[in-house]
Parts: sequence; structure tokens; C-alpha cells
Amino acid sequence: MFRTRFHYLHIGKTAGTATKTVMKTMNRQWGGRANFILHNLYVSLSDLPPDALYLFALRDPVDRFYSAFYSRKRKGLPRHHQEWSPQEAWCFERFPEANDLALALGAADPLPAIIAMRTIGHVRRRLVDVLDDMHGVLMDRKPAFILRQAQVETDFRAFADKFGLGPVPDFPQDDVAAHRNSYDETPSLSDRAKDNLHHYLSDDIAYYRALLSVADEVNTADQQS
Repeated sequence: MFRTRFHYLHIGKTAGTATKTVMKTMNRQWGGRANFILHNLYVSLSDLPPDALYLFALRDPVDRFYSAFYSRKRKGLPRHHQEWSPQEAWCFERFPEANDLALALGAADPLPAIIAMRTIGHVRRRLVDVLDDMHGVLMDRKPAFILRQAQVETDFRAFADKFGLGPVPDFPQDDVAAHRNSYDETPSLSDRAKDNLHHYLSDDIAYYRALLSVADEVNTADQQS
């Protein structure tokens, strides 16, 4: 049976672990019509074949920074475990909280903070790094679907309906299985920290807003041949 191939570009901290779990199950389903190619965090759109059908999930860049910082501070635990690099250890010693790092971006000497932003796993890999040229994504090489992290299960079911991919398994509800964590005991970002992040992440934020503005149009467009 013909199975439509979709490439999933994994942007860190956008519910990718939970989404990949569902995609793996659908790949194994007898009679399923989906063949998902699940890429790691370091694959970009430019690495895919020019005619590839692809999808990804979006998350507000400031929220994603916060989640990414603490994911690496936990070393990926409890679902994963990846030790810090020596450079990451330096970053977390100097900036123990996300708010500390974000505030330091506005310091008289922001270089240590910029180094940390370019060093910490997940934090250093931005939306613009994964999706490359914005004009290409918005005009020449539109995605098959744009998922939104805050409503990823609803969006994924709409994606499956659009392409007639058959039944969709439930998304993981367990926090460990979904690689989802609580931030109740971590300091929130101050207004000044958020302002600094909006300046530093301005390219990502512009890209995010542009993609968000066309998500409904992309998601309801006719199937690509």
C-alpha cells in the first residue's frame, strides 16, 4: 500500500518527544498511510529533498528559551540523561537560573551571556537555524502542516484528517513519557529579562509570528501532490 512520506523537523522543546512517539506508533500500524521520517534536532530544512513534504511545531521563542534552559540544566532528566559539556557546566555555574542569563544579555558586557546562549543545548538551536530562509518557507517551499505546541494533539489530529492518515493514537499523558516538566519551583522571567530576550531573539520572534499568521492557511490548503 502506498504510504505518504512526511519529514518531521524537530525544533527543540515544542512537544517533539510526544509527537515522535505518536508518529512511531503510526509508522508501525498495519494499514496506516503514514511514513514519518523522524529527524534529530540538528537536521534543517535545507537538508531535506527539495520536494519533501514536511511539518514542524512552533512555540513562542521566549517560552521555548525558558523550557530549553531548564531542560539542559536537568541534563534532560527524567526521560533522558545527557551530561553537560564542560562549556555548559561553565554556563550553569555562571548563570544558575534562566532569569540570570536573560538579564545578563542587557549588561554592560553581554559577551558571557551571548556565549552561554550560543553554548547551551536546545537554547543555541533556534527556529531560524532549523527552517533556514523565511521567504522559502512562507512562499516557495511551504510546509504540509504547522503544529502549535500549545495545542499539538489537536493540530496533529487535524493534520492526520487532512491527509487521510487513519486513526491517531493518544498522545502520551504521563509527564515523563511526554518529556514534560513543571516549572512551579523555578524563578519566572522578569519584565527586563523578557525585554532582553525579545531583543536577542528578534529574528526568531519575527519568524515565529510570520509562521503563526499563516498556520491556518497552510493547514487548510489543498493537499500537495
